[in-house]
Amino acid sequence: MITFADYILEAYLWEGPPPPGAQLFHYTLGFPKGVAMPLAGMRLSYGPHARQEALNQQIKAAPKTLPAIFQVIEVEAVKGRSTKWVVRFPMMGETRDMVLVIGVDGFVRTMWANERSDTHKSLRRGLYTLPGQVTS
Repeated sequence: MITFADYILEAYLWEGPPPPGAQLFHYTLGFPKGVAMPLAGMRLSYGPHARQEALNQQIKAAPKTLPAIFQVIEVEAVKGRSTKWVVRFPMMGETRDMVLVIGVDGFVRTMWANERSDTHKSLRRGLYTLPGQVTS
């Protein structure tokens, strides 16, 4: 089984390089103050890659809106402004969580099911910026 960190890396390779000046922040290392976060109830739309991944991962129902309870795993920002979020939340009736890579416009770039027990022990810290190192 692919690890969460490897899947994140694969998602970046599929999406292409991040925008110029983009910085990545991870919840275990902290998020910068003032960076925008997704809101519960945010409308979601799914691209072809996300829909195919839902089929591949046997995800029965992708939400139309961001649920009330979710965890922000990662924030991508350019000059302190959010450009993308990775969020995780439990799938009803499952032992897995759903992970979505969402643009600030609600467009879901990719998604996958993740074992709830995966606690990111394989995190590649070198991919992430510390909150105090935000470039403007």
